[in-house]
Amino acid sequence: MTVVPTQRDVASLSQDGYGSRSKSGNLVLAPIEALYLVEKERLEVTDERTREVVSFETLFTLYSSSDELLWNRYLIYKDLRGRGFVIKYVDGAEIGFQVYERGSYTKSAPTYYLHAVYEGMEETVGHLGEIIRSLPHGVALKLAVVDRRGEIVYYGLRDLDFGRLGPEEGD
Repeated sequence: MTVVPTQRDVASLSQDGYGSRSKSGNLVLAPIEALYLVEKERLEVTDERTREVVSFETLFTLYSSSDELLWNRYLIYKDLRGRGFVIKYVDGAEIGFQVYERGSYTKSAPTYYLHAVYEGMEETVGHLGEIIRSLPHGVALKLAVVDRRGEIVYYGLRDLDFGRLGPEEGD
């Protein structure tokens, strides 16, 4: 967990769609948010014990020890942020990312949800149908497929009719 303690930085980063506020008013960043901000030189992370600045590589090593898919998630996050979207990673959720159009983050619901699949990971059509059916009405699901080279292809799944597939038919 990375905490942004200074109020000036909290206000600026929060307004840009980063992190979530703690009860004490600090901004708590998800690992991919902290990595992105460090890489973009918008944030400097300091080790509380040594008071030394932590590099991107060291931070990545620390975070990835508890998340083997961190690099793939980070690639998706970085790609979409670079395209101007605000993207929130929902840790432990079936649908890993909420994506907001530029300027809509605090004003409306996510533009779409994003489910990630990584090369070598098994995913069934039936499971994707379950995810789509669990979404609020009218919200699209996109699928991000990350290959072993880190290249990402996005697919829209809103127009597919998964309602006809039962679990046994789509698995």
